[in-house]
Amino acid sequence: MAGIGLKNFKYAKLNSDGQTYGTVKTLAGAIECKVTLDLSEASLYADDALKEQVSLFKSGTLTAGIDDDDDTVFAELLGKTTDSGTGIVTSNTEDTPIYVGFGHIIPKIVSGVKKYKVEFFPKVKFKPFMADAKTKGDNLEFTTPSVEATIFENDNGDWEKHGIYASESAAVSALNAMFTQSTATLQITAQPQDASVTEGSISGSLSVTASASSGTINYQWYENSIYSNLGGTEISGANTSSFTIPTTLTVANSPKYYYCILSHASVPSVVTNVAKVTISS
Repeated sequence: MAGIGLKNFKYAKLNSDGQTYGTVKTLAGAIECKVTLDLSEASLYADDALKEQVSLFKSGTLTAGIDDDDDTVFAELLGKTTDSGTGIVTSNTEDTPIYVGFGHIIPKIVSGVKKYKVEFFPKVKFKPFMADAKTKGDNLEFTTPSVEATIFENDNGDWEKHGIYASESAAVSALNAMFTQSTATLQITAQPQDASVTEGSISGSLSVTASASSGTINYQWYENSIYSNLGGTEISGANTSSFTIPTTLTVANSPKYYYCILSHASVPSVVTNVAKVTISS
């Protein structure tokens, strides 16, 4: 799934309840967005081989390239003081940046079809910064600021949510919904289970059972080489509640790990537990 753009940098102040948000606002024009994760990792070796590996989220850094560092936006985000008479913004050692929710939309091409991915970070805090400046030379060029934010988990342990949508309007609606308390619900009632199969005669499937109070649930399965429901590879065509275990798996591939991301137009996406598939001869 190849990204072909980036738009709609949006943020809203996280309220003191840790769950709801204030007014959704535009951060700036979106130029670039990079996310770096800090993970807690552990590996288990036995019989001179890697048997298990676990990667868990600790924190992250979000770096956003923007077209403007508007003081009316960043004074609020960074807790700076603005003089109402002169408009002068003062940075002070006692400034306290606020927690916000932050999201954006990434247009993508999936199997030749244009789709829109919404990424949302429920709790981030932007860091103080200074924009670079450069004298004008023979050729004009723009200098654009880059800002960093620390990604935290919220009170529910969530640190990122995303979904894939068929139209830009649906993606915009979904992004806005992530900033609001929706009456709709999306709940996993049965997780995919581990499975053991035999090379050459593989059969069976993995499945997830979920319910939504309204609307349609969208499914997308992923495979991974480690025991983690982060950073897996999207499996083309695996977009129902059930996933058929590939018959081409071999002992050399064992084990394989699978999980599913469930998305909904009015509710933030949810991800299943990891299902481990062990292949024997």
